Amino acid sequence: MAGRVGTITGVSPSDELLRPALELAFAVALAGTKLRPPIAPPPQLRPYLKFQKLPGGALPVVRKVVDDDDEFRLRIASVANDELAGELGVLWLTRADGWVERMQELVEAELLAEPDRRAEAIARRADRRREAAEHAANRASAEIAALRADAERERERRHEAERRAAKLEAELVEQRRVVEQTSAEAKATKAKGSSAIAAADEIRQSNQNLRTRVAELEAALDTALAARIDAEAERDDLLAGGPPPGQRTVSAPSPELGRAAGALQDAAAAIRQLAGALDATGAALAPDDGDVNFRTALHAHLPGHHRADHLRRSKAEPLVRRSPMAIPGGLFGNSEAAAAHLVKQAGVVLLVDGYNVAKLGWPTLTLEQQRESMLDALETLVRRSGVRTMVVFDGADLPSPAARRRLLRVRFSPAGVTADDSIRQYVGELPPNRPIVVATNDQAIVRDVRSQGANVITSDQLVALIRR
Repeated sequence: MAGRVGTITGVSPSDELLRPALELAFAVALAGTKLRPPIAPPPQLRPYLKFQKLPGGALPVVRKVVDDDDEFRLRIASVANDELAGELGVLWLTRADGWVERMQELVEAELLAEPDRRAEAIARRADRRREAAEHAANRASAEIAALRADAERERERRHEAERRAAKLEAELVEQRRVVEQTSAEAKATKAKGSSAIAAADEIRQSNQNLRTRVAELEAALDTALAARIDAEAERDDLLAGGPPPGQRTVSAPSPELGRAAGALQDAAAAIRQLAGALDATGAALAPDDGDVNFRTALHAHLPGHHRADHLRRSKAEPLVRRSPMAIPGGLFGNSEAAAAHLVKQAGVVLLVDGYNVAKLGWPTLTLEQQRESMLDALETLVRRSGVRTMVVFDGADLPSPAARRRLLRVRFSPAGVTADDSIRQYVGELPPNRPIVVATNDQAIVRDVRSQGANVITSDQLVALIRR
């Protein structure tokens, strides 16, 4: 570095004048070795660091080290002041602008001073250095106490961290145990689930087989019931108007009726047996598997079948007047309960004013959709209650009338005849001992059929009944 003391012309400070600064440099190097982590001292000073006080013979060595090592010099200058290094030493260490001239002035003043005064000045400087050292020692003691407190707190934090780590490790071991246990339980549950799925599949297959068998028996039951009703219709025709010319009279039930009754009994027994089996397995089925109620079919009867060409009874013949069925006390005549009571009576025939009921119950559908929806609902009522049902519509001139229903008799009035007149005709032509219920809101029909001894329920009552 330019401007080093060794290059200065004129008076240069002696090692003794720079002793405070050199001793400070020694103290800084020694203190650096005690830090954690330590600060390595200059290699030339290591042999002297075993001493607690800098030997006089080491002053030139320390001075050379400071002159040659700018980094070390600046580290000493950062802590130097007049009390520790003296004014001359501070100038030598910091080397601010103009330091050479000022240092020469101080050296010359020292050299010109009287020996006594110089000794006194040296003593004063020594006292100041001692006081400064004492202050520094006090500060160091306070710093050491603070460092010890910090170290104690750090040890406590370390111990707390170790305790927490041990606790977390124990929790981790417990969590691993829980995970292993849960994994084992999950495997066991999966195995049980597989068994349950297999059992459910087996139950579904068994139920499907039962459904297939029930469907077969239901078809046989419908066939038997249809044969029975055809036979009953033939009987009613013969009782109403007598046999046509060339036909035999009926003095006993026909063989077809006997065979139909027997088939009906066999089918009903088989359905009761299958219904019990379905009750035993139904709880295991999924909700969307549906629910088939076959018990209601055990009492279902198809409505009577009337052939118009057979209904030729003369109105002039004396007849036994038909009497309407009584409604039990406590039931209102216009209630759904009263309608349900009437259609469940033995041998009753239900005559339905077709469009009057269909348009009321399904007003938003097309005419064809109204017919089909009402007929579907009426078939459900027949299976549930067993009532013989005939539905009469206007419109014999329709291009494709409603298809034949096995559980219902569907009639379209002939050309030039209204459904109202057809209903009146059927009421008048059925045997007087046959109870009749007419469903309509047409007051003209209500008045006429009541005069013929028929019971009447409103279309509203019938809609409510078939939507149960």
